Amino acid sequence: MRICRIIINVLILFVCSNISAQITGNIGRSRLADLESSDEFLALSDSARIIFLKEACWENRDYDLENAYSYGLHALKLARSFGYHDHIAELYNFLGVVQRNAGNYTPALDHFLDALKCSENYEILRQTGYSLNNIGNIYHLQGKYEEAASYIKRALEIVTQLNDKAGMAYCNYQLSKSLEGLNKIDSALVCNFTALNLRTQIKGAPRITVSLRNIARIYHNQLDFPNTRKYLFQSLDYAKLATDKSELATTVLLIGQYFCAVDSLEYAKDYFLSTMLIGSGSIFWDRKRDAANGLSVLFSEKKDDREALQYHRLYKIYGDSLAQQATLLKLNGLSLQYKYDEEKKELLQMQDRQVRRTKWILVFLVSGLLIISAFAIILYKQNHIKRRTNIELANKNALIQSQKDELEHYSKELNESNRTKDKFFSIIAHDLRSPFNSILYFSEILLKKIEQREYADIEEYCRTILNSSRHSYNLLVNLLEWSRSQTGKMEFIPEIFELNYLIEEVTDLISHAFIEKNINLQMQLQPGLKINADHNMMSTILRNLLSNAFKFSNAGTTVIITATSNSKGVEVSVKDTGLGISRDNIDKLFKVGQDFTMTGTNNEEGTGLGLILCSEFIERHNGKIWVTSEFGKGTSFFFTIPC
Repeated sequence: MRICRIIINVLILFVCSNISAQITGNIGRSRLADLESSDEFLALSDSARIIFLKEACWENRDYDLENAYSYGLHALKLARSFGYHDHIAELYNFLGVVQRNAGNYTPALDHFLDALKCSENYEILRQTGYSLNNIGNIYHLQGKYEEAASYIKRALEIVTQLNDKAGMAYCNYQLSKSLEGLNKIDSALVCNFTALNLRTQIKGAPRITVSLRNIARIYHNQLDFPNTRKYLFQSLDYAKLATDKSELATTVLLIGQYFCAVDSLEYAKDYFLSTMLIGSGSIFWDRKRDAANGLSVLFSEKKDDREALQYHRLYKIYGDSLAQQATLLKLNGLSLQYKYDEEKKELLQMQDRQVRRTKWILVFLVSGLLIISAFAIILYKQNHIKRRTNIELANKNALIQSQKDELEHYSKELNESNRTKDKFFSIIAHDLRSPFNSILYFSEILLKKIEQREYADIEEYCRTILNSSRHSYNLLVNLLEWSRSQTGKMEFIPEIFELNYLIEEVTDLISHAFIEKNINLQMQLQPGLKINADHNMMSTILRNLLSNAFKFSNAGTTVIITATSNSKGVEVSVKDTGLGISRDNIDKLFKVGQDFTMTGTNNEEGTGLGLILCSEFIERHNGKIWVTSEFGKGTSFFFTIPC
């Protein structure tokens, strides 16, 4: 046990330093865009430049999405200008992959459809197969499993025609996921075994590991634990041979979860510990987080609170880092969406210019050979100027990007220096910054749209800014009240007053939100109900419970607040028929140490702080708070205040 504690402390120190390095790691990487202005790059032929930028796009597709997209767009423009259709089809697929990785499925699908159109028009068979498979992947991510299976089957026909075993294996793997979505489990298993057989012929250990693991996962979902164990350990044997340690970490974690499912907790602990020690870097954070959570739960069940707390700390560290990573990805996705819209508009303008230019060319052709020659010279000069302008713009963009990276680097250092030791405040600070980032970001876009006289999306941007502002205000109010409570600056002053008047006062303050969302608010109050309590605290409790019911209720539903008295005191309830809470998550409410939040019916975000405030204030009154809920059918919060 002493060895475990030493390992935990070393891991915590290593994780904190490593995560900080990983979050800012991209900033330290050499920017390939800087090379575009170098003598070596300028000396390359047009085709070589396209290949260079295309490779840069692909290499950055996972960790530097914005630059990857810029590289791909620049390469696509060059390929279009010289009519390199094979490069154009491949670049459309690359750009689609970058947008997909950013979570922008609509732009990604548009790029893949463009790739399919280009590859089919010019009979580029391999790119046609890739395009069909990528389109199927997007439909799968959108939950359109029938469409996904249809496109992937077409892709499978092409790679089979090319005798591309790796492509055949990948298509079978993708097809199995869509068949699972359609609940065709037997067919999905057949596809997985086909992919496994092909990958065994190719002798690619990482891909064999993935196929075996996928087969084990399907058996695990069917509660077929003997086959689950069989294929998981086969997957482990191949994962040990692979150079990619992330596959080993994933397999070891799944084995630990399997042993948890079959109640072999000691084995589960060993495999979770092994997962924690495999590899380093952000690609391992999700697996290490799940392993730390598994260990925390195991030690809790063993009543070893010290070890459970240590691993829970690790779980929170990895979870916070993944949350930061998700926020950055979301912001990158918005930036890429904006770039895509700008590129689309520019393409339409370019097409319009090309149409007008063609008309003028026809006019000049009638004027004679001499005018045609002169016009050709003019076009050549224009093209030369355009290429020089593109190079200058690329240099300026590289400089701006470098300055932006420095600002991001200093910003992250400042955020790190301002973190407090209290992890709860770290979560609140993060959630408080996020809405302001959205407000600033969409405000900038709104200003630009107005300047450009493009009013189509203004209402949506304004609504986003309003919702983010409301969320920030409510979070700030709760944070200030909680901090006052924790530091002892909030006085507890009980007094006797009419509870019904206070309820009506609170409902009047938030009634506009209920009306805006079309939610009916009903009050069932016992007349003349008096209570001996702190007026401000009771107002905070009622406001948070009603806001919580509003957030998770659908439009057209009803929220009911009741208040009655009995021999023991006053009982108040707030009932809704909204999203509801699962049984596993009910126990996580009212606890600072539990990381549980849900997104509202209109994507409203929360931190869980409101319910924690309610719990603490009710405890100050020697009262009790509890909840009953059924997932998908609604939630009822109750609290009592003694006489």
